[in-house]
Order: sequence, then C-alpha cells, then structure tokens
Amino acid sequence: MKKVERASIIRVLIDLIKADNVIDECEMALYAKVKQEFNISREDETSASSMTLADAVMNLSGSSLQLRKSLMEVVSKMSVSDGFCAEQEAQLLLALYFCLSEENIGMSEVYSVHEPEVIIDDNQVIYVESAFDENINSDIEKNYRSIDKEFRLAGFNFIYIPFISNHYRNTELELFKEIAKFLAPTIAEDNIPVLVKHLQNITTAEYCSEQLCNRLGIHNLRDVPPSLLIKISSTFVGDKLYTNFLRITIDNDVLPMTQDIVDKYTGMLSAATRFVKSAEESHGQFMYHGFYKQLFDIYVLQRGVKSGILLDLIKGCLFLPELAVEIAGFHRRDKALYILLLIESENGGLDFSLPKTAKEKLSYDNRIKSIQNKYSIIYQALNGDKKNVPKLDDPEIRRPIISNIRRCINKLSDILHNVNDYNVCKNSYGHFCVNIPLERVYVRESGQDSDQIHLCNSLLFNKLKRVR
Repeated sequence: MKKVERASIIRVLIDLIKADNVIDECEMALYAKVKQEFNISREDETSASSMTLADAVMNLSGSSLQLRKSLMEVVSKMSVSDGFCAEQEAQLLLALYFCLSEENIGMSEVYSVHEPEVIIDDNQVIYVESAFDENINSDIEKNYRSIDKEFRLAGFNFIYIPFISNHYRNTELELFKEIAKFLAPTIAEDNIPVLVKHLQNITTAEYCSEQLCNRLGIHNLRDVPPSLLIKISSTFVGDKLYTNFLRITIDNDVLPMTQDIVDKYTGMLSAATRFVKSAEESHGQFMYHGFYKQLFDIYVLQRGVKSGILLDLIKGCLFLPELAVEIAGFHRRDKALYILLLIESENGGLDFSLPKTAKEKLSYDNRIKSIQNKYSIIYQALNGDKKNVPKLDDPEIRRPIISNIRRCINKLSDILHNVNDYNVCKNSYGHFCVNIPLERVYVRESGQDSDQIHLCNSLLFNKLKRVR
C-alpha cells in the first residue's frame, strides 16, 4: 500500500469519527484495529492532518479494487460501532459509495472548499450544469414534484434554479420593488428593475459559474456535465475549516437516480426518516426563505453592480458601461492581454506551460506563435507600434502584465459585483482566463459613441479568427 493511500484512509476515518460531534470509545477501539490492519504509522496520521477529504477520496479512487472494498467494509462498521449512524455519517458514507464503488467509479467527485461564507445551506441538493442540457432539464421539469418529494423524505431540499427564477418571474414587479426597498432601503430605486430582471432570468449555468466556481472556488464545475451537488459535511484541516461537497453525474433518468440515492442514504441511517417542511408558493406571496433567500440576497442585496465590458478602440480604453467607469491603471500591453484573455477564455484560456518532452515542443511553438500573433493584432488595434509588441512567451515580461491587471481589477471590488469574475485566474487545467462570457463584451470601432457592437461581430474579432 502506498504512503498516500494510508494517509488518505486516516483522513476518511478521522472525518467519519468526528462527523456526529461525538468520539465514542467503540469508534476509537475500531480505529486502533484498523491502524494495525493497514500498518498505519504516526507519520501517516501527521500527513492525514494536512489533507482535505477531497484529496483523500481522489487518492483512494485510484487505488486497487481490493483496498476500496476493504475500506468500505471498515467505514460501514465504524459508522454503527456506537450503535447509531447519524445523518452526517451517512452523508460521508454516501460520498464514499459513489466515489469508490466499482459501479460508480469515475462518475462522482468530492470537493473541499475553504471559504468562510459558504452560500449553500446544509442538506441542499443542487442541480448543476455548465451548459444547458435540454434532455435532462426536460426530464427534471416533467418529474420535478416527484424528485422534490423523494429528496424531502430523506431530509434534503432539492434546488432547481429554473423553478426558482420562474417564481420570481411570476411575482408582480410592483410587489418585487416594494419588497426590495423594504429589505434594502439603500438601493437606488432606478437600479431595482435591472436587479429584478437578472434574478428572473438567472440560469443554472450562470449560477454555477458566478457563485460555485468564482465565489466558492469549485473550479471543477467550470466544465461539468449535468450533475447533483450535495453539501455533505464541514471538517477542519489543520486550523482551517473546509466544507465538503459530493457531485454525482446524471447518466440516466433523474427520478430513478434520485430514488437510488435516497434509498442508499436512508438505508444507512439509524434514525427514522424525517420530513422537511417547506412553505409552498401561493398567489400574492413572496418566498424569502432557504434558497429563495440566498438568491435574492446574492443578486438584489448584492454589493456592487454587474457590468459588461466595452473596448473603445477610438479612445484606446476599456470601460464598464453600466457603471460609466473606465478601468484605470491599464497600460496598452495590459489592455491587449486582457482582451485576448476575454476572447480565448471561451476556448479554455491561454496556456503558457513549457513543453516537457521534445515531442511537445512543436505543439508549444505553434501555440505560442498563435497567441503572440493575436496579441500583436490587438496591441496594434490599440495604436501600439508593431515593433514594440511585448513577447508573451517571456515570463519576465508576462508576469508583471498579469500582476498589474489583477491589481487594477481588484481596485474595483467596491463597485463591481463579484469582482473575481472580471479578474485573471487559472482554470482547472492551469490556463489563464477571465470568467466573463464573451456575449457581455462590446467594442466601439467607429467614431460614434452609439456604435457599440458585440465583440464577436467586430472587425477585430474576425481578423483574430483567421490567425492559426
């Protein structure tokens, strides 16, 4: 057995023992027996203390089938060693089942998030996707009532974003305005219709990108298939508190899958099934509880304004049109790279990673050449001299540019909603990107202030598309 596997086993067992906030004598006796069986050393326990649950599960998912089966037997025994399997223990067992069992391997993941303000309540099951899937959404809409009730029987709240945004669309605008003014009297009344419209039209993919990826930092959800995301536990790693989530890929009809999850989970519980009461919608009422409240607080009682981006090639500036503010502090080289990042983020971002083998060298050279050519076109469009275009393949030149972009964008945190959306980050592949959808980026290429078009319809964009 590998050292990392031993440490991963300990991490799982520690989380399981602590799950119900009671450390039982029987659990410790079984823990000592497991350490002896798997030849666990004190060094392994030390390594486990700095490992997240997500890392542990990922390490174990690549281990042998025999080890995974042995671990599942151990955790099943430990969960009832004190005579009672609590909800938190059952949720962790559910995660291990879907991530480590042979029939589910590769279909599920655990994420561990170190974020003081987790925007998801306990026992919430959220439908997530990075792009709209017509078949899955149609299936959920058709079976929503049954899916919702199945999860309620197990003590979970099922969250389907389109269902909630539809509630806000059916709320009379005047009532919405009065409630917004009542809950947040400092909001400018002229801004309320814009905020309301956003809340009424939010999509699952948008929520995943803005809140789960950018705000919580679950970057794996940037390109995720239709799935169910379940908050399962909170655990300390060292002195830092991490919130753990289980993601289960939807690979068949949603209702049978929901029933399978609920059956597995309730079968692990020692206590009787409990019902979760929830207020039902009715005419003339405004839902302000649970996930309804979470979305309202995020998008209406938000700090700052959500804005598009305008590239003004006449003035050579970048603006936030909804705020009528220029992004200050950018040099020409910064503006050119920022625009290139906005464009290339749709295709996975900019990859500057060096080749590791001679075989990768040709691919690297072609990739860097394409990046440099596109950068040069944008730089010249901003009235830069072709002879003085910075060389992006040189990290000593590239790093200060990226650093200044980040510094300037961070200064806008008091006026921009979710400033991290606008800043340079690295995605799960290690590529540089900016998480603003390209449809929210505009350009002005002619002399009239009113001549603003989507960047994708611009002469500049068409010129860049021809670069290989």
